Amino acid sequence: MGGGAWTPLAAMPKMNDAPTAANDHKTTAEDTPVTGKVTGSDVDGDSLSYSKGSDPSNGTVTVDANGNYTYTPNKDYNGSDSFTVIVDDGKGGKTTSTITIDVTPVNDAPTAANDHKTTAEDTPVTGKVTGSDVDGDSLTYSKGSDPSNGTVTVDANGNYSYTPNPNYNGSDSFTVIV
Repeated sequence: MGGGAWTPLAAMPKMNDAPTAANDHKTTAEDTPVTGKVTGSDVDGDSLSYSKGSDPSNGTVTVDANGNYTYTPNKDYNGSDSFTVIVDDGKGGKTTSTITIDVTPVNDAPTAANDHKTTAEDTPVTGKVTGSDVDGDSLTYSKGSDPSNGTVTVDANGNYSYTPNPNYNGSDSFTVIV
């Protein structure tokens, strides 16, 4: 009998490979939500699920189990923001996709509070309309509509002078455009 070598064959268990997913980049205007979808892949063919990883710093995000997301920037925020989405194969393999959102600025309209003044009959009254602008833009003021029972002048700084018609008493109003 001759001798020979015998080598046993052993089956190696298949190792689970983690899924992969690309990072994504979106742009949206200030105060406008944006939607997208993270798409992962898995060489093992495992079913993938998606969940929110980290929250954005300047907005909110929802992520569904299929990788669809909706990002909503905080009111009046503009700039860059990001969040992460976890891609999970359910067998211990996970990866993270980073979504970067560029929020572009829009020009927000200025605001101004209504003013109320009382004056005696035949007596002019002065005041100042003060507006504000969340964007920090310089503001100018001009007369919008005339009063029904008097006259008004408005300067570029919001100062106004209202003179009621002779012998008039009652309510009157005018508008100032900011």
